[in-house]
Amino acid sequence: MKEYKEETIRKWLQQAAEHATQIENVLMSEHEIEHGQLDALCSYVGHKGQNEQEAEEGKKSP
Repeated sequence: MKEYKEETIRKWLQQAAEHATQIENVLMSEHEIEHGQLDALCSYVGHKGQNEQEAEEGKKSP
């Protein structure tokens, strides 16, 4: 463990949340995408690597 203070981690999380909000605002305004569509896209992209890995493992199984 690196033994970071809880306050430091909280600050990092707040900064990440602000950045994510900024990205979401750009995507929603420039690409005319709705919030629900953005959530679905993030879920799809987030799970895509897992699905590809599972498919590869399935090919290797007898």
